[in-house]
Amino acid sequence: MKTSLTFIILALLLCLESTMSQDFSFGYDLAGNRVSRTIVLGGQAMTSYSSKDSAINQIFDEKVGETIITIFPNPTRDDVFIDIENLDENNPSSIMIYDNSGRVIKSLVKLSPRNTIGLSDFPEGVYYIKVNLNGKYSDWKVIKE
Repeated sequence: MKTSLTFIILALLLCLESTMSQDFSFGYDLAGNRVSRTIVLGGQAMTSYSSKDSAINQIFDEKVGETIITIFPNPTRDDVFIDIENLDENNPSSIMIYDNSGRVIKSLVKLSPRNTIGLSDFPEGVYYIKVNLNGKYSDWKVIKE
């Protein structure tokens, strides 16, 4: 009798723990940018997306402090647009673009709310963008097709 009661209590505790557990999983695009996060709490999944799908390309955004950086399109054939919402133009800011070997191929020192990076003169491949907003950095990968 005692062993069956102990077994029932143990089984209930295991069931309770499995329903209270949480699990995280992340989805990534071809450029390595995180595009979704799924949290499983008590057997129910909640998914949030950090990108807005478009027919051809995707738009990615990230919050850095109070500033929101949006980069699109990715992948691209020509220009990459970097929108910076709540940009404080009085603080030091810059954008550096690196090729796959780590060489700086372009840089912007004076940023505006909409910045355009022309990649049409460069070969297809992966490019890295580092956005510096008053000492806070945001790193991105962009694919040039």
